[in-house]
Amino acid sequence: MYNQMKNKLKTSILFDELKELSENIEYKIPYQLLLKELNLTYEEYISFLYNKFGIFEPPEYFDKNNLYTLIDILKAYNQKELLNVLRKWGLYFEHYELVEWLEHYISITLNILSNHEVKLDSLEISLAGCSNPYEGFLFYCDLHIDDEYIYKKTTELFLNKKNIKPNEYNYYLLVQYIEECFERKILSHQILYQSFFDKLYDISIKNRFISEQHKTNYNYTSSNDDKYFKILGIKQLPDTKDELKKIYFRLLKKYHPDKNPEGLEATKKIIEAYTTLMKYYE
Repeated sequence: MYNQMKNKLKTSILFDELKELSENIEYKIPYQLLLKELNLTYEEYISFLYNKFGIFEPPEYFDKNNLYTLIDILKAYNQKELLNVLRKWGLYFEHYELVEWLEHYISITLNILSNHEVKLDSLEISLAGCSNPYEGFLFYCDLHIDDEYIYKKTTELFLNKKNIKPNEYNYYLLVQYIEECFERKILSHQILYQSFFDKLYDISIKNRFISEQHKTNYNYTSSNDDKYFKILGIKQLPDTKDELKKIYFRLLKKYHPDKNPEGLEATKKIIEAYTTLMKYYE
């Protein structure tokens, strides 16, 4: 496959450079190679970046931190064959694919949490000395829920589904997107771990790890499904998980702040409703 692509793009100066970046995440591509690829002068390069993207200081090289600028330039100059290769390598994803990836990450994470075998001794120790069980649950998760494992598992499954070979860069790109979602409050551990914490709460009550005083300190409320139905615009829980996913995708594509600057709060509510209702399909 690589040789076939290379033969088709044998005149592309950037082909081998981008291939190297996909395998070595620290690799840097000098901007001069882009100028040769597009037959641009340095002055045209500066003018184009300023007029098209408002960039005052053109990058001297392209790497993991600004590859999307290079991709935007290739799109502007209609470099379709090279862009198709980049998509096959997972060096960039369209918006709808990132929305799909976010749902995939949430779904697999919820599945991992629901199948986690709670270690009772560790849970009891984690709760000891905590006036608020929520803090104990967080401590338990720090000990036993491996974020790195979740990232590796979710990216591996997603890339396999997209028929993309995993490499250093596409792993970095997907993980970075999820971390940005957390930073921008699009996604929160409080929402993502809500059902799991409810499970820990029930286990703690059953095993008497939590006293009456602890109970009152834990802000535990049962889910208001009607509220979540309203957020998703449905009257009842769909028959299948796939039906719920379709509703989620449709709303997230509409309100996601990457496309809708006013949609942050709506996106948070959509994700909360989706993660909460998913527990009924476990």
